[in-house]
Amino acid sequence: SFLVSIPVNTPLDCYFIIVVIVLLLSLYYCCHCIFCTQLRSGAKTTTVNDIDRLHIFNRLHIMFNGLLKEHEEKQAALREENDRLGKAATASIAKLTDTLVDQLNSGVSEAFEVQKEIETQSRALQTEAVRFSQQTDKWMKSVQTYDTAVKEIGDFENWMKTMEWDMQTVATALENVASHRAQPAPPQR
Repeated sequence: SFLVSIPVNTPLDCYFIIVVIVLLLSLYYCCHCIFCTQLRSGAKTTTVNDIDRLHIFNRLHIMFNGLLKEHEEKQAALREENDRLGKAATASIAKLTDTLVDQLNSGVSEAFEVQKEIETQSRALQTEAVRFSQQTDKWMKSVQTYDTAVKEIGDFENWMKTMEWDMQTVATALENVASHRAQPAPPQR
């Protein structure tokens, strides 16, 4: 049940598990030897050999506990390092994201500024077009007034020519009448 709870994440963990199994087998062998020797001899007292075996067992137990503690310390250090690296990676990603968003926003803000400038120029152009249209209307009215005046002058000139012709016709008729009166009348018979 002890070995089942040990997490295996790296090759170092596998090496550690092998060492633990070897130590456990060694401990088992030592204990087994001690108890088998006592059972065979039928002795209820321990001998020097038994004490040496127990001493070896205790040393192995202490060594095993030391290895286990060292392994746990290395695991804790690796977890701390992984946490630190994870936090650093998260901070780097956040910084990269912020930089990318800033770059994107600067492009968007530049496009927005250009769009505002285009809209401003468009409004100015529309105002100029309205003013130009009004000026053109004024010019058209002036040209129409001038054209009407020219037509009236042409009509007046034509009227004057007609009047002149009528006056000449009347003058010629009066001259004819006057010349007929100035001639003596032929005798009457």
